[in-house]
Order: sequence, then C-alpha cells, then structure tokens
Amino acid sequence: TAVTFGTTAATLPTTAVNADTNGAASFTVRVPFLPQTGAVDVAVVLGGATATGTYTDSKPTISITPKEQTRTGAVTVTGAGWVPGKNVSINVAAGVTQVNAIPDAVGGFTASFTVDADRPPDSNDNVTAQDTAPTGLTPNTADTVVLHVPATSVAVTPTTAKWGETITVSGKGFPGGVQAMYGFPWTGAAGAAGFSPAVYTDAAGNFTAKIVVPTL
Repeated sequence: TAVTFGTTAATLPTTAVNADTNGAASFTVRVPFLPQTGAVDVAVVLGGATATGTYTDSKPTISITPKEQTRTGAVTVTGAGWVPGKNVSINVAAGVTQVNAIPDAVGGFTASFTVDADRPPDSNDNVTAQDTAPTGLTPNTADTVVLHVPATSVAVTPTTAKWGETITVSGKGFPGGVQAMYGFPWTGAAGAAGFSPAVYTDAAGNFTAKIVVPTL
C-alpha cells in the first residue's frame, strides 16, 4: 500500500487494510507534515491499482484567554491542529514576549505568558504562532489574534462627599513605578500635587490613595 498527500509520502497505514471481494478497501493513515493548507490531493496505490481523492488540510489555530489583560497579568494561549511534537514559537507584540510550546499527540497545546509591564495603555498587541518545519518546507502559521491592554481608568469611592470627609481614589493601567499625582479640582498636569504620604503605582500600573475633601 502506498499513500501520498500532494507530493509527500505518508506513513504506513496505522490500521490493517480491510478489503472485500468487490474491491472496496479502508484503512487509517496519519497525515504527514505538509507545507500548505487547503485542498490536498491524496493518491492511494493498492493491489496495483491507483485512485485519487481530495481532503482539506486545515490551518492550525491559536486562541487567547482573556482577550483583554492589564500589564503583568497572565494570558493563556491554546493551540489546535498543530504537528505533534514540533515546537511552536509564540510571539507577542513583535517579539516583546516569546514563549514556546510542544503540541501533544493530537496537535493541541496550552501555554501562558505575562503581559509586559512596559506595554502602553489602551494598546493592541498581536499574538502570532509558528512551528518548526523540516528542511525545505514552509512552517505552519496560525492567524494572528489580538490582545488588548486596557486604557487608564480612575474610580472614586464614595461618589458623594462633603468637605472634611475622606474619599478613596483607585487607578488602573498607568505606567508602573511612578508617583501618582492629582488635582482637586483637576486643572492640568502643571497644577498636580502628590498624595500625602506619597503613593506610587505598582508594576501593573495600579494604585489606591485617600484624599480629605478640601473646602470648595
């Protein structure tokens, strides 16, 4: 029995050939590493007779969870349809972050990465994946997925207060490791003041501070 996918020879059948007296035959064979996706011609030579058919070679995929994550947050990458045992290189934000994964026997994998602390707020990062191809063949690549790093935001609690009372200000998505400044009321960066005692954002760009409402 000989089987080829396009011009690539497959492994020997993984199950015995079942043939009847009418010339019908069936067996299972593992698809080899192919340089292309889409329609692929399949040729079978069995008992001196040749037959051809077509099957669709699907493109491998990746997905990410969550699709929006703050800096220093974890993101899970799930892959499907990859060549088992062939290293898959996952690239985030044009190489800012890279991680590798090895697909299992059915071509699936799970990997994770941490969003870089220096990613700008309200930005979109491309996540791509590519495997390692045998010499002379083109690597498989997945369609790009996009990770969103959320914009900066501020929450004030309580939302109603009078002078002399204390309010809590919580910020997210700011640059990490910088002093948080505020204005009451806000008149622009030139008039901003630091909290007392001083408050700095954490690695993810988050902070929490308290302010005593002045006489307004």
